[in-house]
Amino acid sequence: MSLVNKSKPIIFLIEDDLDDQYMFKMVLKTLNLEADVVTFEDGLSAYQTLSTVCTMDNELSQRNLPDLILLDLNLPIWDGKKTLAVLKKDQRLKSIPVIIYTTSKSEYDIADCYELGANSFISKAAGYGMLQNQIKNMFTYWFTTVLL
Repeated sequence: MSLVNKSKPIIFLIEDDLDDQYMFKMVLKTLNLEADVVTFEDGLSAYQTLSTVCTMDNELSQRNLPDLILLDLNLPIWDGKKTLAVLKKDQRLKSIPVIIYTTSKSEYDIADCYELGANSFISKAAGYGMLQNQIKNMFTYWFTTVLL
């Protein structure tokens, strides 16, 4: 997916913890990292939104699809693994990078998520300074180093 015709990247943050949503947005603001962050508290509502965007005019839908999806594992309705599996099986959405962004450090979760098609697995940093560094590195990698 290209950032052509976009002034800044679109990130879908699928996270049910409102404090984590707030912290993510605060770090972006503090670091002057520009992105349109669209939040969802469960995987089903995120998938429904993505499906709706895909039914739009092709050019319009390409501009409105996210450049990156950050997905927590512990979510209501559809948990992160179910959401990941559905996203990666959908031909219209499978090329969108999905980063598992969770508190889990379980080897089982890591292996399972990569098997389901995750592009990265990041365990959330505990302290604010470490969180800033983690998010800055994530942005540098996904929006500067990698070609989307």
